[in-house]
Amino acid sequence: MTPCFSSALFAGRGISRFKSWRTSAENVLHLHERDCSVQRRNQKVVEVAPAVNLDPKIREGLANAAVALAREAKYYSAATVEFLVDADTGAYYFIEVNPRVQVEHTVTEMVTGIDIVQAQIQIAQGLELHGAEMNLPRQAEITLHGYALQCRVTTEDPRMDSFRTTERFKPTVRRPASAFDWMARPPTAGR
Repeated sequence: MTPCFSSALFAGRGISRFKSWRTSAENVLHLHERDCSVQRRNQKVVEVAPAVNLDPKIREGLANAAVALAREAKYYSAATVEFLVDADTGAYYFIEVNPRVQVEHTVTEMVTGIDIVQAQIQIAQGLELHGAEMNLPRQAEITLHGYALQCRVTTEDPRMDSFRTTERFKPTVRRPASAFDWMARPPTAGR
């Protein structure tokens, strides 16, 4: 059994996560999957989107399950649905729904070009996913642009056999302004 997949509603091999949004019975949208199979002591260390080497049938099944869950629960807002995927059999199992934006959301934003935080705020304001204000693409129109990878830097004291945080370690990451240029879309109302 491999670890985890998620979707924004999300999916993957290992643990898969799907990010999804719902604003009405017909308005459920998933943003494909992230793979968070690389873990250390039950802490996700690497997130990659989309999941590498995930069988397309499993990917579709995970996406459909995440969307069906959101519809059946009448869930309204953004969420991440997590599944455990058995790499040997292709079977997948529901783990949990996280009804919030997760720190790993930027991986999904990079490959879809969709601002998840802005969309969640707009949903809370009562806007429709495909309405003029939000102007999100329909499910079939959401395309993926390459791959995105996020790695968590951790500190560990091998003598204590445990994770340890320290105030002295404060990494700074900077990216060139042009890093998001490919994500530029025509402005929509409210942007």
